[in-house]
Amino acid sequence: MIDMRELYWAAGFIEGEGYFGSPIAHKGTGHSAPRIIVAQKDIQPLNRLSCVFGVAGKYKTKSGVTNWTLYGNKAIGVMMTLWPLMSDRRRIQIERVIASWKQNRSCKERAAMVKRDKLGRLVRGCG
Repeated sequence: MIDMRELYWAAGFIEGEGYFGSPIAHKGTGHSAPRIIVAQKDIQPLNRLSCVFGVAGKYKTKSGVTNWTLYGNKAIGVMMTLWPLMSDRRRIQIERVIASWKQNRSCKERAAMVKRDKLGRLVRGCG
């Protein structure tokens, strides 16, 4: 179960430092994936995000700034979890990403994603 204090911390951190991206086509595959990107000079808060959500984001450092990126269904699960805690501006961004994702996914994939989210499997905390 996710620690609510950590969830609120993550929501505030991502609200200020994050980006909810519209699906983009991956090179070579043509598939698109929603994404969350958080940029930071200090890697410790990015590691904490991975712990809060129980997922390993991808790290990329350039010019002293590290981007923590989460793609695909994991990103959607985190977005759904954070949505009620975000500002109106961020909620709109999340809604647009999810709407685009739903259009690009089969009914079976969407049903599996919602089921996993309701069971909490995508947002387990570090124990």
